[in-house]
Amino acid sequence: MKNEGKEIVKPFVIHPMSSIFDLATWFENVSGRNLTPSFVGSNTMADIVIPAVDIYEEGNDYVLKAELPGLKKEDIDITLNDGTITISGEKSQKEDIKRKDYCLWERSYGSFSRRLALPGEIQKNKVTSKYADGVLVIRMPKTDDAKKKEVKLKVQ
Repeated sequence: MKNEGKEIVKPFVIHPMSSIFDLATWFENVSGRNLTPSFVGSNTMADIVIPAVDIYEEGNDYVLKAELPGLKKEDIDITLNDGTITISGEKSQKEDIKRKDYCLWERSYGSFSRRLALPGEIQKNKVTSKYADGVLVIRMPKTDDAKKKEVKLKVQ
């Protein structure tokens, strides 16, 4: 009897003749970020605003940096809840330009929301944020438990 299992995830194979657009499409599907230019009349991920985010440790803090160009600080909402942080807002188009007059449309407008898991426990009442030059920086002090150094385990 032949074992005929079903694929859960279809593998992505890069062929030597694959175009950069094939790779960009795969990247869009995996990450939700756009690499392909959006031409007039096309319907790509460029129509969705997804801010790029970095989260890292710096001393006794977790630091989150988000790229939010074109927004005012009044347009940004930050919420901390049960080990997650949510950054949301809306980037609106100020100019009344007809889309048919464009040859290339890459800038994104619209509302967005990113919910991210925090890497550890934080002191919520000491979190600070600063927004300048299109970059949001949120500093989240770690709790005492989160500050503890790593523990080496002996393999038995």
